Amino acid sequence: MAKSDQDIYNGNAQKLSELSVGHLGVEHDVVLSPLQHDSPGEIAQTEGVADWGRNECEPMYLTALMRQNQKLRCIV
Repeated sequence: MAKSDQDIYNGNAQKLSELSVGHLGVEHDVVLSPLQHDSPGEIAQTEGVADWGRNECEPMYLTALMRQNQKLRCIV
């Protein structure tokens, strides 16, 4: 029985993941997320929450930056 393209791709990805052990490190991602309502980030604003709809602040300040570390284990 012939292998499908998906089976070949999965086999190649599995073998590459096995060979990459010890060569892949930790990746650092910077993630932008919106400032959620009633979240610690919003509640921690002691001077009040500025409303960009009323031109009290620029909309670009409505996000929170987070750094995520991801240990690479496989390539799939």
